[in-house]
Amino acid sequence: MKQTVEHKKLSALRGVLLIAGLVAALAALDILCVRVLARWIGAQPAALAFWILGGLIALWMLHVYVVKYVYELNPDVLRLNRSYGKRPRHIEDIYLRQIVFVGTPEEAKRRHPRARRVSAVRRGAELPVTAVVYKSSDGERVALIQANAELKQKLEETVRSKKR
Repeated sequence: MKQTVEHKKLSALRGVLLIAGLVAALAALDILCVRVLARWIGAQPAALAFWILGGLIALWMLHVYVVKYVYELNPDVLRLNRSYGKRPRHIEDIYLRQIVFVGTPEEAKRRHPRARRVSAVRRGAELPVTAVVYKSSDGERVALIQANAELKQKLEETVRSKKR
C-alpha cells in the first residue's frame, strides 16, 4: 500500500500569481539590499545578504509547494520518504514488529515523553497527524505521519495483534 501527501495542485492562474509574487519579493529584496543595506555595510556584504535571503525564500517555496511525503506499507515495514519532484529521499524504515503505539501526537507525548520525533507531515494538508511510536536501536521514536483511514487502520491492527 502506498500513500502520498502533497500540496494541492495549483491552477494556472494561481501558479502565475505565485511566480509573479516571487519575482516581486526578490525585486523588493534586491532594492532593499542594494540601495539601503549597501550604504551601511558595503556592496559585497549586501550582495551576499541578498543571495542568502533569496536562497532562503527559494527553499521555503520548495518546501511549501514541491515537497511531498510518500508512505509505503509493506507486509513487515512502513517506509517513509520525502520527495522533491520525482526523486524520493529515504527518511525512516519502521518495522511493524517494533511499533508499540498508534494514536494522536498528544497521547504519544504523554505516554512516551522521551521518544525522539521523526516528522513526515505537511502543514495545511486535510489529513490529521498520526503518531506512530516504535522501538529502534537507540530507544523509542515517534514518527509523525498523515495517514489516511486505511493506513491508520492497518497500523492500529498491527498494534492490537501484538497485544494478544
